[in-house]
Amino acid sequence: MNPRMDKIVAFLNAEHRRATCGATGESLGLPAQTAGGMLGQRRPEASWIVSAETLEPTDYGAGDEDAALHERPEVIPTRWRGPRR
Repeated sequence: MNPRMDKIVAFLNAEHRRATCGATGESLGLPAQTAGGMLGQRRPEASWIVSAETLEPTDYGAGDEDAALHERPEVIPTRWRGPRR
């Protein structure tokens, strides 16, 4: 995975926040589809990046998602500056 994507995934995991593929892609300067493709195989850490239409991780089964995925109703819908150092 891209080091910048690693930081985004780590931030979302630590904060238990979902973000859309579009928001993630905008933060990386990439299209949403490209950002989604950078996540690699399905795993709980990557499930925080979700579809803007469904607000769910794309093509994930319940066992693939983080157990806390629906802990917060908010989803980051647009670009953000990412994790602060």
